[in-house]
Amino acid sequence: MPPALEPTAVMPPVTNVYRPVILRPNQPGAPHFNGENVSEFLEEWGFFCEDYGYKDPLKCTRLPAYCEKDIGDNIKLLPGYTAEDWTALCSGLKDLYWQYDKPKNTTAAFNKLIKEAPGMDLNIYILKYASITENLVAKGALSTLDRVNRLMDGLPDDLRRRVLKFCTKKSWRLSVQDTGTTDPVFEELREFLIEEAQTRQKETVYDKERRIREGHDDPVSSEDSTSCSDPSETIDPFFRLQTTPRTNHIHEKSTNQSLADPFPAHVDTEIGIEDECEC
Repeated sequence: MPPALEPTAVMPPVTNVYRPVILRPNQPGAPHFNGENVSEFLEEWGFFCEDYGYKDPLKCTRLPAYCEKDIGDNIKLLPGYTAEDWTALCSGLKDLYWQYDKPKNTTAAFNKLIKEAPGMDLNIYILKYASITENLVAKGALSTLDRVNRLMDGLPDDLRRRVLKFCTKKSWRLSVQDTGTTDPVFEELREFLIEEAQTRQKETVYDKERRIREGHDDPVSSEDSTSCSDPSETIDPFFRLQTTPRTNHIHEKSTNQSLADPFPAHVDTEIGIEDECEC
């Protein structure tokens, strides 16, 4: 009988794990905290550590090296640092530097958004408005009624009229004197405006393709069709092209006539009608 074969051990496959080397402090692209905008920095630091596979304990122990020297020393004194508790460390760091923070959802940011709405894409305006006002309503800084009314402040006149018509159909009460019977629902109004924004986007695409079909080289700008600006404020190019040559013609005719005739005819520059002078 042939000798029995000894079983051979099966070697597990060798897998090589490659992990990028974390950026050192003060290297280009590495986060650095100087005491300002603490909320934004902590969010950036969290994403930075997760990209390199750092868990919460390493987020705590590595943080002081990526800060100013005195700030790093202060971090080491926080209970969250010694306990390697990332949540507690974030809370403690915000308590130290909140006065230099630049929060996003504030009343100042809210008023700035409404002021800049005419030059902003409608979709972006609705997105930012919903985010900011949700925070303000939760903190009691904005009422649900004002949330709806202030939204219309940033809309163009034609869209504002459609919104008011929509509110009327819903029998929403928009003020103390309003005859509506129910309180407005912001989410329903938001969905209505999102549909309006999508309609404007479709109009932009259609106008662009139509101009291409007609042989025009200049496409319609997206700012003209999807922004919150009032289209009635734009000047009709046809009107501009028709009025300019007419004015030049009157001026030229008047000049030539004055050179040929010492007693020129009176020229009405308003409507372009010449009246002969009777001497």
